[in-house]
Amino acid sequence: MIKAIIFDFDGVLMDSKKILHDFIIQYHPEISEKEIEKIFCDNPHKNPIIRNFIKNNLEELDNFFKDKTTKEHFFKGSKELIEKIESKYQLFINTSAPSYNVKSFLSLIGKQNSFKEILGFEIEISKVKKFEMIVNKYNLKKEDYLFITDTLGDLRESEEAEINSIGVTWGVHRRETLEQGTSIAIVDTFEELLSKIQITKNF
Repeated sequence: MIKAIIFDFDGVLMDSKKILHDFIIQYHPEISEKEIEKIFCDNPHKNPIIRNFIKNNLEELDNFFKDKTTKEHFFKGSKELIEKIESKYQLFINTSAPSYNVKSFLSLIGKQNSFKEILGFEIEISKVKKFEMIVNKYNLKKEDYLFITDTLGDLRESEEAEINSIGVTWGVHRRETLEQGTSIAIVDTFEELLSKIQITKNF
């Protein structure tokens, strides 16, 4: 029985793809959005471009996101989804972004307190290990969790962690890419996602 939902943040709740691309092309103008999509077929922190930014340009990257991000960057339907499920499930975020930025951005829609924990890359780069941290800390079994993500790399990490997942098609990766991973469903709208969550309650 599903008792807790773990969200990826960027590409699921917030549309940050263009912001990231705009930052990267300041240093690598040759990189296209398609090439950025390839970075997320694995854990992005394994990519040398992302690793270099984190090592040498983290403050600049953080400030760029803070300056560019508004509440309009949240996908239409994301706040409403949180409001419909936050009283029924324990909610978490497992993200490759820094947790302090995610908390700040969630405050733009008044949802910074809706999640029990937000685990960013500064806590641990591996999402597999962060899944394990959540499972070990809270008195739930792996099958009690459901992960929501928009990337193939995340689907691969959730499979390794033995956490059931749902892929969404409004973020970085389209359906044909997500289908290369393992998930219990791939959805195209927040309405469909809510329906799958409700159906999966007794998965």
